[in-house]
Amino acid sequence: MNDGGLKEEFTPPDSPLKDQFDALYGKFRGLEAEDRKLRDKEMNTNLATKKDILEQLRTLIENEDNDRKVFERFHEIQNNWRQVGNIPPGEVAHIWRTYNHYTTLIYNHIKQHRELRDLDMKKNLELKTELAQKAEEFIAEASVKKAMDGVKGLQNEWKQIGPVPKAQSDEIWNRFKAALDKVYERRNEYFGQLQEVQQKNLQLKQALIEKAEELAAKDVSSAKIAQELTAEVNILTDSWKSIGFAPKEHNDEIWKRFRGATKVFFDKRDDFYKDIKNEQQNNLKKKTDLCVQAEALQTSTDWKRTSNELIRLQQEWKAVGPIPKRYSDKLWARFRAACDAFFNSKQQHFGSLAESEGENLTKKNELIARIEALETTDAKATLTALNELQNEWAAIGHVPMKEKDGLYKRYRSALDVKFDSIKSSGAEFGAMRFKSKVEGMAGSGSNDALRKERGHWMNKASKLKSDIITLQNNIEFFARSKNAEELRKNVESQIDAAKKELKEVEDKLKMLREAGA
Repeated sequence: MNDGGLKEEFTPPDSPLKDQFDALYGKFRGLEAEDRKLRDKEMNTNLATKKDILEQLRTLIENEDNDRKVFERFHEIQNNWRQVGNIPPGEVAHIWRTYNHYTTLIYNHIKQHRELRDLDMKKNLELKTELAQKAEEFIAEASVKKAMDGVKGLQNEWKQIGPVPKAQSDEIWNRFKAALDKVYERRNEYFGQLQEVQQKNLQLKQALIEKAEELAAKDVSSAKIAQELTAEVNILTDSWKSIGFAPKEHNDEIWKRFRGATKVFFDKRDDFYKDIKNEQQNNLKKKTDLCVQAEALQTSTDWKRTSNELIRLQQEWKAVGPIPKRYSDKLWARFRAACDAFFNSKQQHFGSLAESEGENLTKKNELIARIEALETTDAKATLTALNELQNEWAAIGHVPMKEKDGLYKRYRSALDVKFDSIKSSGAEFGAMRFKSKVEGMAGSGSNDALRKERGHWMNKASKLKSDIITLQNNIEFFARSKNAEELRKNVESQIDAAKKELKEVEDKLKMLREAGA
C-alpha cells in the first residue's frame, strides 16, 4: 500500500474467516454425527418392531384355524408393517425375504377364501400400477438426485405391497422395472459425465499448482515484483475457485499442495514487507535528522557556505529511500520550509526577487499571446509547436504571487482551446494533452492531485497486468482443435491490445514521476 497498491489486492495468509469457517464446520460435523446416531437408533428400533411383526405372522400361521380371522388379522399386521420406517441396510434383504415367505404361506393358508384373496390382489395391482406411473414420471425429472431418491422410495413401497393376480404379475413388474432401469441409466450416465469433468478439473488444478509452485520459488526483491506476483497468485486462486471439484480421492491432496505453495509465497512476501518497513523506519530517522540540520541553517547569513550546505542536504534527502506514507508529506513540508526560509532570505537580501518575477510575468504574458495566435490547420505542426511552448513555459521562473493563479488559468485556457481545435485522437496528441494536464497540476502546487492521479493510473496498470496474465493462462488451457485455434487468435489479439494500453499507461506514470508525484 505504501507504493500505491490497494488493500484488496493483498490477501492475508491467515484470515479470521478461516477460523470462523473451521469452527462452523466442526459444529456442523458434530450435529451430523449426532443426527446419524439418532437415525441408527431409530432404524434399530424399527428393526426390532419388524422382527416382532414377523413373529406375529409366524404365530398367526401356526395357531389360527379360522381362515377369515386369519385374513383379517393378516390385514391388520400388514398395515402395522407399512407404518414402520427404515431399518439398517444390512438387514433389509433378510427381513424382506422372511416377510415375503410368511405372506406367501398365509395366502396359501387362506386359499379357501379365494374371493377375498382376489379382491386383495386386485387392490395390490392398483397400488403397484400407481407406483409404476410415479416411477415413469421420475424419468423426466431434471434433478438426478430427486429422481433417484424418488424411485428408491417407490421400491420400498413396492416391497410392502402383497402379490397381484398372476396374469398381471409379470406385466406390472416389467413396467415398473423398465421405469427404474431408465432412471438408473440416467444416473449412470450422469456419474460418468461427472467423473469425466472431475478428471478434467484435476488436470486444470494440477496446472495451477505447478504455476503456484513456480511463483513461490521466485525472489521478492522489490515492491513492484511483490505486487506483480501477488496479482498472479490472486488470479491463480480465483481460477482455482472457479474450477469445480476434482475426484474425491484427490481433493484434499491437491488443495494442500496448492495452499502450501501460496503460503510459501505470501510468507516470503510478508517477510519482504517487514524488511521494507524496517528500512522505512531507518529512513524516517535519517530524514528527521536532515530536517534538524536544515532548520539549524535557515537563519544563517553566510549565503555561499549555507547555500552549498543546504544543496548538499537536499541531495542527501533525495538519496534516502521512502518513509512511512503517514509521515511523508508532513516531513517533506518541514524540510522544504527550512530550505525555503533561507533561500527566500537570500533572494530578498540580494534584491533580485521582485525584478526577476516582473520579467517572468512579461515573458509568460507574451507566451500566452503566442499560444492564442497559433494556427491549428496542420495538426502535427500544431502539436510540435504546443510542446515547444509548454517547455518554454516550464523554463520561465516564478511570477508575482498575486498574478500567479490568474495567469495560469489564462495559460491553461489558451492551451485547451488549441488542443480542442485539433481534430486528432492519436497517441502523440493524447500524450501531449496528458503532459499538459500533469504540468498544470505540478505548476499549481497540487501534490494531492498529482498523487491521486498517480494512484489512478497505478491501479489501471495493475488491472491490465492482471488481465494479461489471465488471458495468457487461458490460452494454455485451450484444446488443440479448429474452434480452439480461433479462440486462441481472439485472446492473443486481446493480449496485444492490453499490452499496447499498458505501454500508454506506463508512459503516463513516467510523466507523473518526473513531475514529482
